[in-house]
Amino acid sequence: MRIAARGIWNPERRMADSTGTQASLPATPWLPRRQTSRSSGRYALFRASHSCRQGCLRSSPLTNAMLIKDNVIEKIKLGEITLLFRRWARPGAKAGGSQMTQGGVIGIDAVDVVAESDITDLDARYAGYASATDLLEHLNYRDDPIYKIRVYFKGEDPRIALRENDELDDGELNEIIAKLEKLDKNSKRGSWTQSYLQVIADMPNTHSSLLADYLGLSIPEFKPWVRKLKALGLTESLHPGYKLSPRGEKVLEALRGR
Repeated sequence: MRIAARGIWNPERRMADSTGTQASLPATPWLPRRQTSRSSGRYALFRASHSCRQGCLRSSPLTNAMLIKDNVIEKIKLGEITLLFRRWARPGAKAGGSQMTQGGVIGIDAVDVVAESDITDLDARYAGYASATDLLEHLNYRDDPIYKIRVYFKGEDPRIALRENDELDDGELNEIIAKLEKLDKNSKRGSWTQSYLQVIADMPNTHSSLLADYLGLSIPEFKPWVRKLKALGLTESLHPGYKLSPRGEKVLEALRGR
């Protein structure tokens, strides 16, 4: 049996797992798929990450969330990079704010629009480039205004300590479940949180593209929802895929018992 149309789900469907072998997927309820072009979404994400490196900051075209590479985050931690440059149609960060990243929390001291002629070689070195010319070559991917973002390392990801805490009493469990129910209620997709937790529990370390496809979503649609669960300390990112945190396992167990 094959999926002939959206809205028909086959529990016997098979797919290659992250090791390349064929595995039957767990029997988790099918979730409705939004009318979004998967190929165009993937292309937009590729285009937005293709030519930029070091302190050239980009964002997801769907969420406008800033993306910073691991090696840049490490240099921000060490104080070697204090500036990031970005072409934005509209500001994607604000002075005094912060950005949660995979390597910790990045603080934002200032956000200013600058002309190409205003960027000095010293600015470029603070952004991890050899010269202003080198930096500008990596800002040629679009014609929007250039933003200079002054950053610093604010601290480790608070979700790390949160996700390890599975010593939850009934009151704490009920509080987390109430937050999940609120996410379900506010979603046009309907109830989704328990299904997502179950899929991640059943298919840990599986490429997000496979998880998204299993749920009938594109990757740009799928990942923001997982980040909502991660913000509650319920999931952890792997390479590839995800797994439930100890906290997430405890919450899913409680949800199953309801």
